[in-house]
Amino acid sequence: MTALFLWLVLCGLFFFFLYSVIRNAINNSKLTQELTEIKKLLQARQHSPIPPAPERTDERESNE
Repeated sequence: MTALFLWLVLCGLFFFFLYSVIRNAINNSKLTQELTEIKKLLQARQHSPIPPAPERTDERESNE
């Protein structure tokens, strides 16, 4: 019974360690950093007015 309990504790510690390593790798990944930058840019864009787009002219009509 004691051996089973020790195995469960060791397995729990192993999986906790594995989980923390994977979680740390995800948090430090390049993709996560890029997504954070994109979120900041989108939030900044929401708070600033968007300038109107310049009017487009159809080149076919202006050449005739």
